[in-house]
Amino acid sequence: MSNQREDTSAIHDMIQTYLDALYHADVSKLASVIRDDGLYVSTSPDDYLNRTIPEYLAVVSMRQSPASQGETRNEEIVSIEFAGDTMAFVRLNMSMMGRSYTDFLTLYKDAGRWQIISKIFTYTTRSA
Repeated sequence: MSNQREDTSAIHDMIQTYLDALYHADVSKLASVIRDDGLYVSTSPDDYLNRTIPEYLAVVSMRQSPASQGETRNEEIVSIEFAGDTMAFVRLNMSMMGRSYTDFLTLYKDAGRWQIISKIFTYTTRSA
Protein backbone atom coordinates (compact mmCIF):
# COMPACT_ATOMS: atom_id res chain seq x y z
CA MET A 1 0.00 0.00 0.00
CA SER A 2 1.25 3.47 -0.89
CA ASN A 3 2.04 6.19 1.61
CA GLN A 4 -0.52 8.92 0.85
CA ARG A 5 1.66 11.66 2.36
CA GLU A 6 4.55 10.72 0.06
CA ASP A 7 2.20 10.41 -2.91
CA THR A 8 0.69 13.83 -2.18
CA SER A 9 4.17 15.35 -2.06
CA ALA A 10 5.16 13.62 -5.31
CA ILE A 11 1.96 14.86 -6.98
CA HIS A 12 2.64 18.43 -5.82
CA ASP A 13 6.13 18.19 -7.34
CA MET A 14 4.75 16.78 -10.60
CA ILE A 15 2.07 19.49 -10.80
CA GLN A 16 4.74 22.14 -10.22
CA THR A 17 6.67 20.72 -13.18
CA TYR A 18 3.45 20.80 -15.23
CA LEU A 19 2.78 24.45 -14.30
CA ASP A 20 6.40 25.47 -14.94
CA ALA A 21 6.25 23.76 -18.34
CA LEU A 22 3.08 25.62 -19.30
CA TYR A 23 4.42 28.96 -18.08
CA HIS A 24 7.61 28.54 -20.11
CA ALA A 25 6.01 26.61 -23.02
CA ASP A 26 8.61 23.90 -22.37
CA VAL A 27 7.42 20.90 -24.38
CA SER A 28 10.08 18.48 -23.14
CA LYS A 29 9.24 19.26 -19.51
CA LEU A 30 5.52 18.99 -20.27
CA ALA A 31 6.04 15.64 -22.02
CA SER A 32 7.82 14.36 -18.90
CA VAL A 33 4.61 14.62 -16.84
CA ILE A 34 1.94 13.70 -19.40
CA ARG A 35 1.67 10.22 -20.86
CA ASP A 36 1.87 10.35 -24.64
CA ASP A 37 -1.19 8.09 -24.85
CA GLY A 38 -3.24 10.42 -22.64
CA LEU A 39 -6.21 12.64 -23.45
CA TYR A 40 -6.50 16.43 -23.83
CA VAL A 41 -10.05 17.78 -23.91
CA SER A 42 -11.44 21.32 -23.73
CA THR A 43 -15.07 21.54 -22.66
CA SER A 44 -15.25 25.32 -22.99
CA PRO A 45 -18.41 26.69 -24.60
CA ASP A 46 -17.96 27.06 -28.36
CA ASP A 47 -14.42 25.67 -28.13
CA TYR A 48 -14.70 21.91 -27.69
CA LEU A 49 -11.38 20.20 -28.48
CA ASN A 50 -10.31 16.59 -28.24
CA ARG A 51 -6.64 16.14 -29.07
CA THR A 52 -4.00 13.54 -28.66
CA ILE A 53 -1.10 14.47 -26.43
CA PRO A 54 1.32 14.70 -29.39
CA GLU A 55 -1.11 17.17 -31.06
CA TYR A 56 -1.32 19.17 -27.83
CA LEU A 57 2.47 19.28 -27.44
CA ALA A 58 2.82 20.54 -31.02
CA VAL A 59 0.47 23.43 -30.19
CA VAL A 60 2.42 24.28 -27.03
CA SER A 61 5.69 24.24 -28.99
CA MET A 62 4.38 27.00 -31.27
CA ARG A 63 3.02 29.34 -28.61
CA GLN A 64 4.74 32.33 -27.11
CA SER A 65 5.27 31.50 -23.47
CA PRO A 66 3.52 33.43 -20.72
CA ALA A 67 6.98 33.86 -19.15
CA SER A 68 8.25 35.70 -22.22
CA GLN A 69 5.21 38.00 -21.98
CA GLY A 70 5.97 38.79 -18.34
CA GLU A 71 2.65 37.34 -17.16
CA THR A 72 2.16 36.98 -13.43
CA ARG A 73 1.63 33.41 -12.34
CA ASN A 74 -1.69 32.63 -10.71
CA GLU A 75 -2.06 28.94 -9.86
CA GLU A 76 -3.84 26.93 -7.19
CA ILE A 77 -4.23 23.23 -6.52
CA VAL A 78 -7.83 23.10 -5.33
CA SER A 79 -7.88 19.43 -4.43
CA ILE A 80 -6.16 16.07 -4.72
CA GLU A 81 -8.23 12.91 -4.37
CA PHE A 82 -6.99 9.34 -4.39
CA ALA A 83 -8.74 6.27 -5.78
CA GLY A 84 -6.46 3.51 -4.62
CA ASP A 85 -2.69 3.34 -4.93
CA THR A 86 -2.33 4.11 -8.65
CA MET A 87 -5.01 6.70 -9.44
CA ALA A 88 -5.52 10.28 -8.33
CA PHE A 89 -7.55 13.26 -9.44
CA VAL A 90 -6.33 16.87 -9.25
CA ARG A 91 -8.48 19.96 -9.60
CA LEU A 92 -6.35 22.95 -10.53
CA ASN A 93 -7.14 26.62 -11.19
CA MET A 94 -4.74 28.81 -13.15
CA SER A 95 -4.67 31.76 -15.49
CA MET A 96 -2.53 32.59 -18.50
CA MET A 97 -2.80 34.09 -21.95
CA GLY A 98 -5.92 36.11 -21.04
CA ARG A 99 -7.87 33.11 -19.78
CA SER A 100 -8.81 31.60 -16.42
CA TYR A 101 -8.65 27.80 -16.50
CA THR A 102 -10.00 24.97 -14.42
CA ASP A 103 -8.14 21.73 -15.12
CA PHE A 104 -9.34 18.31 -14.01
CA LEU A 105 -6.27 16.08 -14.22
CA THR A 106 -6.47 12.32 -13.85
CA LEU A 107 -3.17 10.83 -12.70
CA TYR A 108 -1.78 7.34 -12.95
CA LYS A 109 1.10 5.97 -10.89
CA ASP A 110 3.23 3.56 -12.87
CA ALA A 111 6.53 2.16 -11.61
CA GLY A 112 6.43 4.59 -8.68
CA ARG A 113 5.94 7.70 -10.85
CA TRP A 114 2.82 9.86 -11.14
CA GLN A 115 1.85 11.10 -14.61
CA ILE A 116 -1.16 12.86 -16.12
CA ILE A 117 -3.31 10.51 -18.22
CA SER A 118 -6.10 12.97 -18.94
CA LYS A 119 -6.40 16.74 -18.95
CA ILE A 120 -10.02 17.85 -19.13
CA PHE A 121 -10.46 21.59 -18.79
CA THR A 122 -12.62 24.61 -19.30
CA TYR A 123 -11.77 28.29 -19.42
CA THR A 124 -13.25 31.75 -19.40
CA THR A 125 -11.77 34.83 -21.01
CA ARG A 126 -10.54 37.37 -18.47
CA SER A 127 -11.61 40.99 -18.75
CA ALA A 128 -8.85 43.46 -19.59
